[in-house]
Amino acid sequence: MVWNSDGKFQLALVFWKAGNRLFHAAALLQKFIIYKDMKKTFSSEEATDQATRVLLATLSIPDGADRPSDLTRHLDIEEQHIANMRLLSNLLRLPIAPSRAGILKEIGRLNIPEIAVESARSLY
Repeated sequence: MVWNSDGKFQLALVFWKAGNRLFHAAALLQKFIIYKDMKKTFSSEEATDQATRVLLATLSIPDGADRPSDLTRHLDIEEQHIANMRLLSNLLRLPIAPSRAGILKEIGRLNIPEIAVESARSLY
C-alpha cells in the first residue's frame, strides 16, 4: 500500500476528530516531510502553512499524552493502551510510538519553527 500526503492528511483529520492530539501532530509531521521530500514545487507559502500546522499541533499535545492515564492504570488496562499505541503507530508506519518530546526534537531538527509564521514561532 502506498501512502501519499493526502492519506496522511486524512489520518491527521481522523486523529483530530478523535481528540488524539499526539497522533494528529505525528501525521501532520509526516505529511510535511513527504511534501518537502517529494513535491518539486513546494512553495514558501505552502511550507509556511504546513510548518505552522505541525508546530501548533505539536504544541497542543498535553504533557503525558504518550503515557497511560491514571484511569487506565487503575483499571489495569495498560497492556491495551500499549497495544492501541502500537496499532496507531503502524497506521502511520512509525517504528515506535510517537511522543511529544520526540516530535518536538524532530521539528527542531527540520527547522520547522523557523519556517512557521512568527506568532506560532513565538509560542515555541
